[in-house]
Formats: sequence, structure tokens, C-alpha cells
Amino acid sequence: MSRTVHIIEDDRSVRDSLETLLGAWGYRTHSYGDAEAFVEASSLDDSDLIILDLILPGKDGRSVLRWLDETERKSPTLLITGTRKQPLSQLRRSHPDLTILTKPLDGPTLRKCLSGLESSSKLH
Repeated sequence: MSRTVHIIEDDRSVRDSLETLLGAWGYRTHSYGDAEAFVEASSLDDSDLIILDLILPGKDGRSVLRWLDETERKSPTLLITGTRKQPLSQLRRSHPDLTILTKPLDGPTLRKCLSGLESSSKLH
């Protein structure tokens, strides 16, 4: 059974690239262009992985993290961001298990990150 990855990313080209790459690695993907669409769909299992863009139209990545906390969802989350200017220290303190990668993403780094999540038993 392949794992499911929920991709929340407003940039269509990044979303499409992630879907293609993750599909080639054997993951099932569900993609959302904004936080609201993800929350509405809400077909999340605790063993699913979330790839979450920090800067989104409407509700941002922080809003999604708060929603996950409120609903007690335990899905491992990889936060991606295209800006190095956003202060991430508070996010790191409030979500110590959160993995953060800076765009542009590259395949080997992403694969290493996913392997790390799997080997640390964050993905079941």
C-alpha cells in the first residue's frame, strides 16, 4: 500500500512537479491550491504526509498548522517556503517535529527528507 501525500501549494508548477516526482516514487498524491480546499477535503489519515507551503492566498501555512493542532491530527508535515525572510524560529519552537525546506526544492533533498521521516517512524 502506498502512502498518501497531501500537497498544499498555490504555485501550480510546483504542485504539478511535486505530484509527478512523488508519483514516480510510489506515493499517491492529493493536491490543493489553497488551505481552504485542503481543510474542506479533510480526508486526512494520521499516517499521511503533508507538504505545506508557508505563503498561501487566504489562510497561510501557519493557519493549517493551527487547524491540525486543534483537530489533533498527527500527520508528519513538511513545510516549504520560497522566502528566507520569514521568521521561522517561532514555528520551530511551537512545532519541534516540523521539517522545513526552502524552495527551490530539489529531488535528492526532498527524497532524503522523506526517507528521514520514514526511518524515524513518523510515517507508518
